[in-house]
Amino acid sequence: MKLGVSYFGNRMPAHYKNHDLPEIQAAGCSYVVHTFSENDLKFYTGTIEKLIALTQAAGLEAHIDPWGVGGIFGGEAFSEFLILHTDTWQVQIDGTPVPRVCLRSPRFQEFIRNWINTSVTIGADMLFWDEPQLITGSTGKSGSNSGHTCWCSTCRMLYADRYGEPMPYQVTEQVREFLRESVTWFIKDLCQFGASQGVPSTVCLSPAVFAHLGADALDTIAQIPSVKTLGITPFWHLWNQHHRTYVREHADALVTLCRHWKKEPQLWLQGFLIDDGREIEIKEAADQSIQAGIRNLAAWGFQGCGYMSSVAPSRPDEVWRVITEKFQRLKHTY
Repeated sequence: MKLGVSYFGNRMPAHYKNHDLPEIQAAGCSYVVHTFSENDLKFYTGTIEKLIALTQAAGLEAHIDPWGVGGIFGGEAFSEFLILHTDTWQVQIDGTPVPRVCLRSPRFQEFIRNWINTSVTIGADMLFWDEPQLITGSTGKSGSNSGHTCWCSTCRMLYADRYGEPMPYQVTEQVREFLRESVTWFIKDLCQFGASQGVPSTVCLSPAVFAHLGADALDTIAQIPSVKTLGITPFWHLWNQHHRTYVREHADALVTLCRHWKKEPQLWLQGFLIDDGREIEIKEAADQSIQAGIRNLAAWGFQGCGYMSSVAPSRPDEVWRVITEKFQRLKHTY
């Protein structure tokens, strides 16, 4: 049984070593997902390297997460890249720029490869691709799908090369195909480049992106040799869903996909924004995951994210207690 937890906020190695890491070990975790934002890349690379070394010295794997990088990965971190390179933003059908980098941007490809190189240099055991996405599905005032992206000059040029015609200003099935291909191409490029540096990847998708991509795109991602693990984040409370059915539905779909392509399924439990009295749902969601066949569970995040006020649960200590208790039992059962 593999058990993990996300870790962010603290950048003091001594505190991590003497206080937080022992708690993570006591919870039964076998890996830590360290966030590595653009701010970390610019100012804290050496510090993150120390956190990784401490994690590994304790016998745990260190996974590295491009938290908020380019505005296209999960996380609340801001992106300096977007500020400096507004020409790389995604563009809606109606021409409105969106502050998330276009997956096809050559400038961003260079930037994210530098992020990968740095992550490898500081000792990453795994690259954790956290909810990569395009913005798709929103509609304009008249229901015209104007909120879909990306219609930037790069995407329109690539579309014309791919199909031999201009990219239309409506969401046709061919456009959907192109946008799905953009996501799968981007993920494949990241994973292959990481593998060329000797580090495998986990690709973790949000339920919305998982559903949006469709079977063909998911199969394409699952077939990437350097993808060791496929993850999903069915955060039921965040999306006002019933925890048992929502988690089980996505756990079953993920396990089916992973069994077919011989990948390891990973499911994330919501440990943030949990209301008072609903902490037991974390344990019950874990039970549903185990029954579906998941043997790699992780929680977002350490101490119930109680130190981040915008996402803190009503009772972060109780959330962390439930996670710890459940993880300890799983560790000794599987």
